[in-house]
Amino acid sequence: MKLDRRTVLRLLAPSILFPALPLPSRAAAPSDALFVVIEGIDPTTRADRLRAFLVPFLDAGIPFGLAPHLSAWSDPASADVLRRTLAEAPERVEPILSLPGVHMLPAYFQRREASDAIARMGDVPAGGPATAMSAPVTIATDAPGFANFDALRCLGIRNVLELAAGQSVASQGCAGLTVCLRGATRLVLADRGDPAPWLESVFAGPGWVQLALSLSGVERLPLPDVRLRAQRIVDAIGRELAEGRRFVALPREHARWFGADQLRLVALRIERGTQASPGALAALEAELRTLGIDVTETVPAGAGGAGGDDDAGCRTLVNAGQGAPGPADMGPGGDFHCMIVPAGSDRATTDLAADADLLLVPGAAPAFDGRGPVIRGETPVSEAAGLLAEGASMRDAVLAIAPADYATAPARRATLDALQGFRLDPGTRLVDVPTFFRTTTSPDPVFGLLRDARRHRPGEGDPEALSAEELLADARQAWSYFERFSVAATGLCVDTADVQEDGVWLHREMTMWDLGSLIAAVMAAHELGLIPERDFVTRSELLVRALPVTRVGELRLPCEVISSDTGAPLSEDFNACDTGRLLSVLRMLDAYPPTRGIAGRKIAGWDLSAVVKDGHVHSVVKGRLADRFRSHCAHYTARAFRARGIDAASPYEVPDMAPGPDRDMRLLLALAGLGPLGAEPLLLEALEMGLSEPANLLADVLFAAQSREHESSGRLVCLSEAPINREPWFTYQGLNVTSVENRWAVNAASADARFNTPAFRHETMLVNSKAAYLWVAARPSAYATLLARHVRARARIDGMGFSPGVFAASGEGMKGYSDVNTNGIILEAIAYILRGRRPPALR
Repeated sequence: MKLDRRTVLRLLAPSILFPALPLPSRAAAPSDALFVVIEGIDPTTRADRLRAFLVPFLDAGIPFGLAPHLSAWSDPASADVLRRTLAEAPERVEPILSLPGVHMLPAYFQRREASDAIARMGDVPAGGPATAMSAPVTIATDAPGFANFDALRCLGIRNVLELAAGQSVASQGCAGLTVCLRGATRLVLADRGDPAPWLESVFAGPGWVQLALSLSGVERLPLPDVRLRAQRIVDAIGRELAEGRRFVALPREHARWFGADQLRLVALRIERGTQASPGALAALEAELRTLGIDVTETVPAGAGGAGGDDDAGCRTLVNAGQGAPGPADMGPGGDFHCMIVPAGSDRATTDLAADADLLLVPGAAPAFDGRGPVIRGETPVSEAAGLLAEGASMRDAVLAIAPADYATAPARRATLDALQGFRLDPGTRLVDVPTFFRTTTSPDPVFGLLRDARRHRPGEGDPEALSAEELLADARQAWSYFERFSVAATGLCVDTADVQEDGVWLHREMTMWDLGSLIAAVMAAHELGLIPERDFVTRSELLVRALPVTRVGELRLPCEVISSDTGAPLSEDFNACDTGRLLSVLRMLDAYPPTRGIAGRKIAGWDLSAVVKDGHVHSVVKGRLADRFRSHCAHYTARAFRARGIDAASPYEVPDMAPGPDRDMRLLLALAGLGPLGAEPLLLEALEMGLSEPANLLADVLFAAQSREHESSGRLVCLSEAPINREPWFTYQGLNVTSVENRWAVNAASADARFNTPAFRHETMLVNSKAAYLWVAARPSAYATLLARHVRARARIDGMGFSPGVFAASGEGMKGYSDVNTNGIILEAIAYILRGRRPPALR
């Protein structure tokens, strides 16, 4: 929104004009704004110097913003001066939250940093009692260009001062929920003995001025010099105002000038109570409807049964000893969960409230403390007048209407009179609580996934769970692929088989990933009683003999691809990811009693340590090392290398952070650029090593997202990598963590533009067969069973095991098309399930 002179003057509050110096009688109304921000205040700023600088501004009545460095609040003397100044003149002095560098943070961490800063500035714990300092509406930062600060609106931030040096001041929206004032002229007080000439040159040209007055280094100046320089600045500003060219405004007023594009939001909630008759509540609600005022009703959590009253918009928590609610009581149906936490609630109750989106706490400062919900204070409607005062008139707020506020006709009239002030304020919009939350809280798709995962509760019991007999039947079905397509001479296997009426196509090459799946299948077949021990040992000996030890550059390594028929190398490259899978399975084979130690000598012949540089496991492509750290398989590979005594790093591991939502978010944000998150190799960890902490979180996130998609749309979603029976023959399918619009990704193993279209993705998205069984293994639940039953009904192929998946669009499997990985991993998953969902014993 572009602000013209008429708009500014119409919206300009009279109190922000310089009061001590009247305009000349014939002067036109001032058209250019001047914003004064005092910064550069830190623990080295002596309290007497700070006070000496501020007093001339206070005496002259010049409005200014105070933007001390957060560290200044830790110095008792300076903090006392700051708090006293803000308390003495709230209509003239605005607290500004200093957040340098916040523009470089993701939305979640913008909120976390701002929340911590608000708590520190107000000297209260996160979500503690609000003070004048703990409810700022303006931040100051150093963003050099456009940045999005909408994430901060949920904490009450409406206005952003970008204090990077600029020749002119630009006023515009920062995305949709906040407004930005960009460009500042900075004066370092300690560097100018007489700042007046410099200020006069700044004021010489037309246009708005954002004046940043820095007290950095002021401790070096004698106290009289500080007073003198401050007075000269005040005098220079006074002359400018007296000549009618400018007016001085508090920074927060900038947001008000955007009119209907930047309204203050005030939410209303009304508490049902036993003391007031239903008629009294109905009477108030009828009058509110007549006035066009929306309101949200609240009831005690658990009222009305296990799920509470579905008509209530929010719930009020009770203490744990008084029938505290369970997960089903957390809020009404839908995506929004709101809880009211009475003052003095115990810790157990407060922890339970972490499942909410919005936590309303009487008198609390805005906060986002990392447990999950946005915390906002609420004000009794009987105290609403304070929110119309000059110092608070810009703040978003929540008003609480208690039963006593509508129990009698006089009480209802007093409540309606209190609300009338907000209705008449052109800068305020009255809304219900869900609208308040959705309007002030910008979407964060990554945090949304984490919240869904934390809330996801698959439920107890699964009456349709696959029986042991059904699982064994499926294992025999999967083993039929290996019975048909194994090569007796080498023990190896056809990688992919396409058997149609008009011909048969067999892909007779194996990657090291394929070889790992084949070995896992043979082990599972023996464990499940599908082959005798002699057959198992014979097959294992052949497979170990087939393990390649080839020259890849100067190193001895397993080459990327070998022939299924002869075991001969078909590549001069080395694939780190595929070898990680092979190492993981060989570790199980070496620990399995009938084949204990069978592969150790072969593995010892590989120069695996040489491909790890700076902790990253590298592939070798055309004789050159290629870093494969930025991929989902890097974590699985790192664990496999570590099991061999080779230290390797993982992109999933966030160092130096305590467990909790912050660390979880660091992990999820680290997935950007790694490709879609699918069931593999994620859940292979569960089968072979046990899930690590980060993999366990990602499994929760992926499974919850798939389950939620099914609940909301009816679609079955079960994604992983898989071959397909059409060009480009292979796709990587999974969750796009950072996007809502393209949440489910299908990435083709080809750069051809034909395979990067919505139509292609729609036609080739699969309910992945092996992923369905992996979920039954790792996350047993009704949804996992639904996936497996869908696959076993549509993806079976007589004498060929299972096809890679069922096309989601058509509901059909791939007729006559099967592969080694699908069937090998299904066998491995079934063995894990029937073993009691435990990885094999590993020495």
